[in-house]
Amino acid sequence: GPEVRECVKRGSWTHKKEISKCIDSMPPVLKCPENITVSTDPGVSYASVSWKEPIPEDNSNQTVLIWSDPVADFPMKLPIGQTIISYVATDSSYNQAVCEFTINIIDTEAPVVEDCESPPSFYQTVNLTTDNTSWTQSHFSDNSMVELYVNVSHELDELPLGTTEVTFTAFDNSGNSNSCVMNYTLIDDGCKELPPHTFANCSDNSCVLFCEKGYMFVSANTTIEVPYPCDTSALPECSDTEEPNHLVQEGIIALTPTAQNLCNDSDFLNQVKTSVRSSLTKVCDNTLSGCNVGVEAGCEDVIGNVEEEYNQVIGRKRRSVPHRNININFRFSGSIEDKNAQEKLAAMAKDTGFFINFPKKHVFKLRLKPSTIVCPPGTVYKRRRCVKCPPGTYWREKGDRFDCVACSFGTYQPLPSQLHCLPCPSNTSTRKLHAKHVHACKDICPAGTYGSSRGRHGRGRLGVKPCMS
Repeated sequence: GPEVRECVKRGSWTHKKEISKCIDSMPPVLKCPENITVSTDPGVSYASVSWKEPIPEDNSNQTVLIWSDPVADFPMKLPIGQTIISYVATDSSYNQAVCEFTINIIDTEAPVVEDCESPPSFYQTVNLTTDNTSWTQSHFSDNSMVELYVNVSHELDELPLGTTEVTFTAFDNSGNSNSCVMNYTLIDDGCKELPPHTFANCSDNSCVLFCEKGYMFVSANTTIEVPYPCDTSALPECSDTEEPNHLVQEGIIALTPTAQNLCNDSDFLNQVKTSVRSSLTKVCDNTLSGCNVGVEAGCEDVIGNVEEEYNQVIGRKRRSVPHRNININFRFSGSIEDKNAQEKLAAMAKDTGFFINFPKKHVFKLRLKPSTIVCPPGTVYKRRRCVKCPPGTYWREKGDRFDCVACSFGTYQPLPSQLHCLPCPSNTSTRKLHAKHVHACKDICPAGTYGSSRGRHGRGRLGVKPCMS
């Protein structure tokens, strides 16, 4: 209505048929906290932060709705870097006020030195094809969980004879650093004619064997000590290695049914399993190759807390309600082709499109376990690498473990990363375990004779030439 009315002649008022109303056009008053700067919690890549939430004031003296982005759940675990917190207040006339402040999480924690032990001396003439970069180097870790930049004071493949102090300095993205000094000793002597990709640290009585960079022993040891001088027929081999590239993802989808007795409805459970398998297969095919998807469904009795909200700004109550959940356990695996595969899989939990094909009118919740990267068949996991089973062995799964097992008597294997050994030709066998070539298969001794090696190393061993009567 009009803001002004006037009394005119004859005692009447202007705009007498219009009604004036008083409206609220003033937004609430909202003041956010000052900007906050805190350091990360010890040993982790985040800081636990709390603050006093702003209280809005309004001229209407009525309830004001206030909410934040992101939702404040104290203490909040905020990552390294800047996070902007926004608050919005709305009064009963829909006038709004907005304020925001910045929380800056800084990393002041230096990288941690995990390994700073000087390696054994290196003998220059052990293997002319091996460079000094096979030496053990310092390792670092950091609370930020990001890759560190490590500066090395010397080129390890260009060290002179004698002892050299080499300094390793690790820097994180925040400029924090830590250093380690290791002594590297190069001696012009050693044990010759070693297996490929092997070098040694020798003394008067023994040699400690190391593998060239990119190669490892299949045993748990990074070094193996053998008598000096080296017996090349009995030395362990260094096997080729590769980055683990086989990813396994497990998780649970919890379904809260809106109808009773769905746990006894096999058609419904099969429909859910089919929908889950379809969605998982699509996700897996988009991130991995050679996907293998497994899905199982079952029911679980749950007593959970249900939260109810009043029709007011702040006012909630909780009550305990018994119900049955349908749990869909799944597991899928495949080879990694996309370097961001783990990040993409982690995003599944926030992707509402993941549930688009699921049965309607039901509440689904996806819980992902951390994905794991494992070694492919034919290799074993050692020190963050997949080591190929060497020739003369085969790959065997034993419970939760995988081992490289020596070929038994009567078998051989010339190739690495194999799942079984090859049988010797008819009427032949081997003298020893761990045979690598078919020419290790010798003719079996005829009836009435026995092999010249009298020792027995297990059942089923046959006598082979040379034979004795």
